[in-house]
Amino acid sequence: MPSEHIKNTEKEVYACLNYGGIFHDGGNTTKQLELAYSQGDIKDEIAHMRRFSRALDALANAVDMQTNYSNGAATALSYMAEQGASKESIQLVAAVMDLNLEDIDNRDRERLVKAFGIEFFERKLKPYQVGENDIVLAENEK
Repeated sequence: MPSEHIKNTEKEVYACLNYGGIFHDGGNTTKQLELAYSQGDIKDEIAHMRRFSRALDALANAVDMQTNYSNGAATALSYMAEQGASKESIQLVAAVMDLNLEDIDNRDRERLVKAFGIEFFERKLKPYQVGENDIVLAENEK
């Protein structure tokens, strides 16, 4: 699941499309862009191209940062599980960190399955806020 930071950088990329001399007429799966920058004021078009370039760079950095964060956190949790941490504490930390444990490295998945069994990935615990700094586990969903 994309973080709030990724969603915000995606909005800037989308804001740059169909603005100035860059047109994207297709849907999300269309890869065609029309670069009609020569039709407008070239100085304005250059500024827009640079804005678009910065937006794409920011999106790449946000996705890279989220991927590294998620991968590192999942690996740390899998080693914690291997060393005897409880299933509930692993699930709580993963939920608080907003990690998607379905999309983790196979080695991390193997450590978690070895520690808790395959059902670890079938039943989820949801955290919820009780006080400003208190987090408790809700009951298992069926």
